[in-house]
Amino acid sequence: MNRKVDFWGGVCIALLAVCTACFSLIYVKSHHAVCFSLAITCGTFTYHTAMRFAVGWVVGRHRVPVNPQGRWFCPHPWEPGLYAHLGVKRWKHRVPSYKPYDMHGDLQAVVVQMCRNELAHEVMATLSFVPLLFCLFCDDPVANLPVFLITSVLAAAADLIPVILQRYNRPRLQRLLRRRQQKAGSK
Repeated sequence: MNRKVDFWGGVCIALLAVCTACFSLIYVKSHHAVCFSLAITCGTFTYHTAMRFAVGWVVGRHRVPVNPQGRWFCPHPWEPGLYAHLGVKRWKHRVPSYKPYDMHGDLQAVVVQMCRNELAHEVMATLSFVPLLFCLFCDDPVANLPVFLITSVLAAAADLIPVILQRYNRPRLQRLLRRRQQKAGSK
């Protein structure tokens, strides 16, 4: 499945980039506002899609070193209340996984991979705000800012869902891992 997703993701990125270029060229020649809007829309979609694949590739390919006990990955006291308020337990099983095979095997390796996944989605959520710079290409950047801001916030929110899931599930797996290690140490 992963190869199909990578292939079709690459096809989508290429098609979106071609559409961006075509609509940009048409706009330069004709100055039709619709072509400008389509160029910006396709360019924004190209950016969001390519950025997510690139960040995933960098984190996955280079096995970014993470410390699951590090301060960044430790749960905060307020998190369980937030997860209960968001009803994470009710919907967590409905969220698809891009690489479900990364979550099998050694429990310690799964915990480390969860940290990498969290980090990747946090980077993606942050980079979701780069398209705000596209406003600078508009005739009236201030008037167009709300559209770019809304799409950036929605894209970042979509990336925070996997972050929430990683942070929700990881403490339970870490407790299980500690129990297994204590049990093995007492033998």
